[in-house]
Amino acid sequence: MKHSLNIAITRNGFRAVTYVPCSRFKKVFDERACETLILASREEEAIATGCGLALGGVLPIVLMQSSGLLNSLNCLGSLAVAYRIPLVCLISMRGGSSDHNLTQRPVGNATRVAVAALGAMTMTFTAPDFTEALSISKSKAINHRLPCVALWGEN
Repeated sequence: MKHSLNIAITRNGFRAVTYVPCSRFKKVFDERACETLILASREEEAIATGCGLALGGVLPIVLMQSSGLLNSLNCLGSLAVAYRIPLVCLISMRGGSSDHNLTQRPVGNATRVAVAALGAMTMTFTAPDFTEALSISKSKAINHRLPCVALWGEN
């Protein structure tokens, strides 16, 4: 299970990962096993870096937590959506009914609605089958030339 996300990233042809570290990803993603990993200190930095990679012909994936995604909505909307950059973002969802941290619930409940309001595509999956979810997200992003935000977990 530790490398299940790494395997899905490789199988789907993603050549770079921009990543804001998240404890939930640490269970399924090994940073050391990544060929090209760009750590970002802020979520909008991860999105902007992913957009730059995509414009340069590299297929990137952006990983972050839902609470951070809402911090980066301006970058997602005014860069990735506005310029129709086919970017895949995999988001670790927080704020579901089983989340012990009640402060995460408002943002968790608003995530899908906020992303869709910007004009980005979304999809939700709960099972740990990252390969299929990333394949669908990548196809949506490329075919529609828009970011696709894959929401992993409850909500």
